[in-house]
Amino acid sequence: MTRHKRIALELLGPALLASGLVGLVFLTEAGWAAIASGKLPQWNAQFVSGMGLFVVLAYLIAGIPSIIYATVMEWRFAAGLDPNSGRTVWLSTFMGLFSGASMVAVATSFHWDWIAWSFLGGMGAAVGLLLGLVIKNCSRGAQGQE
Repeated sequence: MTRHKRIALELLGPALLASGLVGLVFLTEAGWAAIASGKLPQWNAQFVSGMGLFVVLAYLIAGIPSIIYATVMEWRFAAGLDPNSGRTVWLSTFMGLFSGASMVAVATSFHWDWIAWSFLGGMGAAVGLLLGLVIKNCSRGAQGQE
């Protein structure tokens, strides 16, 4: 993966991946609720259009944390961190957790809301872990990154 592609992934990937994970959670919950009520799940255009709006909102909400994520990751790569290492995955996971926590801190005005903190912190860590794995698995090592 070239440096430019990696930066694009670091900037654009978090909001899209988080939107997909949240959509998967909602879709699974709706499916189980339909099955529990004795009906077959029905996925309609309203859900799909709602997800489109959610993706747009995710980019608005996660824009600044994504820029911070990309900046810190590229700073560490410039300092010698190998994108093809396990340390990349750990740093990405930590940065995802930090991003999720920062978003919930702003959203709740720094008040403690266990559900919001655990959901967005966990979602941030999951997104960071997945992005770290993508960066690690698509990189050729420290050489050839420019």
